[in-house]
Formats: sequence, structure tokens, C-alpha cells
Amino acid sequence: MPTFPGEKDFWSGLNSSIAAFDTAVAGALAQFDAGAVQASRAGLSRVAEAADEVMNAAARTIEFHAQIGRELALRIMTYPAPAAGTAPVERTPGGDFAWLTQAYTARLCNKCHAKD
Repeated sequence: MPTFPGEKDFWSGLNSSIAAFDTAVAGALAQFDAGAVQASRAGLSRVAEAADEVMNAAARTIEFHAQIGRELALRIMTYPAPAAGTAPVERTPGGDFAWLTQAYTARLCNKCHAKD
């Protein structure tokens, strides 16, 4: 599946942080299994730091994709944009941003706004 420009860097960072987390957990468990309880407890701080980095990398990746989604959402519209006075044809739940390409004029009716 094709990726967006810059997306691979986010996936690489996330995968690296997950690998570092796995390594930290494996190290702490290995020390515990070997009977080195104190060393295992010290390894928990490395696990916590690695977990924080996984969360940060995931948040960066999610924000990247949210930005891409925002940019793509603004392109959802009837194409080509309808002529002046013609309504857009898309009736999707997300709407049709072709409405934003239209110029509208309004006339106020004096009768509607007359003071009593």
C-alpha cells in the first residue's frame, strides 16, 4: 500500500520505540528470572522510559495521520466544481466542500424587515 510523504519516518520511529520497549521488558524479566530482584526493579525504570517513548511515537504518528485526514477531507467535493448557481451533487455524510467554491449573493426584503 502506498504511503504519504514522510509517513515511513513515523512508522520507523514507532517500530524502533516498540523494539526498545520489548528489549527493556525482556531485560527486566531476565534479571528477575535469574534471581536478581534488585536489578530487575532498576530495569523497571528503563521499561517505563521505553513505554513513554512508545506513547510519544504513537501520538506523533496519530497526529501526522490526523493532519493528512484534515487535508484530504477538504478535497472531498464535486469535481469539477459546479457552475455558479448550480448546487454540488455529492450528498455524503461528510458533506461536499464544493459549496465553499461558490459565491452567493443575498437580497433582503424591505417588507420582511420593516419596523412596525
